[in-house]
Amino acid sequence: VYPSDVRGVAIDPSLSNVMLTLNDCTIDFTDKTTNDWTYAVNVAGNGTGHKITVNGGSYEGATVINVHGAKNVITIKHAVLNCLYPFSEIYSGACIWVLQNQGSSVYAEGNTFNGDNAIAFNLGTGTALEEKDNTDNTMYYSKGVWYVKSAEKLQAVINNAKAGENTIAFSNDITGNVTVVQKPGVKITIDGCDKKYKGLIKVHSNSNHYADAALTIKNVNFETSTPDLNFIEALENGSERYSTNITAENCSFTATDAAVNTTVGLQIKASKWAKALNCTATGVHSLIQAQSCDETVVVNGCTITGTHGVAF
Repeated sequence: VYPSDVRGVAIDPSLSNVMLTLNDCTIDFTDKTTNDWTYAVNVAGNGTGHKITVNGGSYEGATVINVHGAKNVITIKHAVLNCLYPFSEIYSGACIWVLQNQGSSVYAEGNTFNGDNAIAFNLGTGTALEEKDNTDNTMYYSKGVWYVKSAEKLQAVINNAKAGENTIAFSNDITGNVTVVQKPGVKITIDGCDKKYKGLIKVHSNSNHYADAALTIKNVNFETSTPDLNFIEALENGSERYSTNITAENCSFTATDAAVNTTVGLQIKASKWAKALNCTATGVHSLIQAQSCDETVVVNGCTITGTHGVAF
C-alpha cells in the first residue's frame, strides 16, 4: 500500500452486516514513516453487525485494525500486527482499535503485537475482550513517560535515553536482565509501578564519577529464586565501578528457595551518592553492600530480614 492509500482494506461507512475474512494475507506500507491515519483494515462510520475475521498473515498500519460502529464481532488469530504509529508527545497507536462500539466483541488468540509507540488494544466502553496466548511487544509514550512490557523494550528505551530526565514505567511484570550505561547529564528513572521484576539491573559508569548522571529505581518488587544474584549491581572491575547517584526507593527485594541468604539487593563498588530509601528486603544476604565507598552512601527507612542487613 502506497502512502497515499491510507487504507489497505476498508468497509464503506454506509454499510452494515458485512462479513470480511482475511486468510494469511500481507498488508504493508512502502513508507515506514507513515502518518497516523494509515490502517491495514478500516471500518468507518456507524455501521453495525460486521463480522471481521483475520486468520494468520502480517498487517501494518499506524493503527492496524480500526473498527467503528456497534455490535461488531472482530476475531484475530495467529497474525502479526505491526503498529507504525509515529512518535508523539501525546498520542499512541494501537494494533486493534475498537471505539464507539457498544455491544461489540474482540477475540484475539496466538497473535504477536509489535509497536514502538503503541498498545495492543484500545477498546471503547461496551466492547468485550477475550484474549489467549498473545505475545505483546508494544511500548508507548505518554506525558513524558515510556511504558514498557518486556526487558527488551526496557533496554531499548534505556539505550536511547537523552540528556535530562528520562522516565520509564512498567506496564506489567517483567523478567530479564538490562544494563544501564551512565552518561554525563543523563538521568533515568525506572518506575516499576509496584510490578514484579525478575532479573538484574547492571550499571556501567565508564570508569567515571559523572556527578550529573543518575539512575533512580522505584516501586519495583524484585524477586528471585536464583542463588548469588545481585538485583542491582555496579561492582565489577573496570567500567562498572565509580557509578553515581544510584537510588533504590520504595522497592522490595525478595529471595526465595535457593536464593535465600545468597542474594544482595544493591551491590556497588567505589560509588558515590548511592541511596536505599524506604525499601524492604526479605530472605536476602544483605540489602546493600557498598565496597570502597565514602560517606555519601545513604540507607534510610529500610526494613531488612536477612543475615547481614547492610555491609560497608
